[in-house]
Amino acid sequence: MRRVVPRRLLTFIVVALLSATSIDRAAPPAVDTYCNPIDVLLADPFIFHEGDTYYLYGTAAGDGLLVWTSKNLVDWQLRGYAFQRSRQTWSRHSFWAPELFAHKGKYYLHFTAVGRDSSRRIVLAEADSPLGPFREAKAPWFDPGQSVIDSDVFRDDDGALYLYSVYIDTPAVRHFELNVRRLDDQLNVVGEPALCIQPSEKWEGGWVNEGPFVMKHDGVYVLTYSGVGYKSADYSVGIAWAKS
Repeated sequence: MRRVVPRRLLTFIVVALLSATSIDRAAPPAVDTYCNPIDVLLADPFIFHEGDTYYLYGTAAGDGLLVWTSKNLVDWQLRGYAFQRSRQTWSRHSFWAPELFAHKGKYYLHFTAVGRDSSRRIVLAEADSPLGPFREAKAPWFDPGQSVIDSDVFRDDDGALYLYSVYIDTPAVRHFELNVRRLDDQLNVVGEPALCIQPSEKWEGGWVNEGPFVMKHDGVYVLTYSGVGYKSADYSVGIAWAKS
């Protein structure tokens, strides 16, 4: 089943939650308003939490991916490039939608990029620290023979890893659809992709499902995603759930 939350409303909720950590530091406001204290400009934000530090990644640079750190989710410090292209890297431009996870004592940053052959694929990079520098480990991570974007890695209760991503347009089907593939312990994709969802709801506009993020709540698998497309004023966030 699916539900939709207008993206503008979701942004307000997120900003309010992030801003709440600063309330006890200021005098009671004279009016019932607040000012967003987060001085970071980026798109596609992802936050990784370890120890007492939050690490923020997102779409913000043309030649790689930057990282910020914070102790309170309000005050952020730019720490430089987590990953930066070089003459040797497969990744060339259009870096976006990074996420990070830890596995076997290493940190893995995965993101969308356009490579040497002008294809748009998912890249997996490895480092010893969430700050990097990250080095390409699998570039591209896998090649489905068509453009693929917006990766998300979910670890289930039994430790199994699943890679969600968005396949874009085939000659036969002109739309974005969300697929999932298993990962083995060496982070190789296993088996054929399984379809999660494709645009079928009226609000989705018949074309775009993108930006997947999966979590588990009370034994139910919950998928959040964006629909319609970012160029539309109706760009919104949807919620879908399943038993597997």
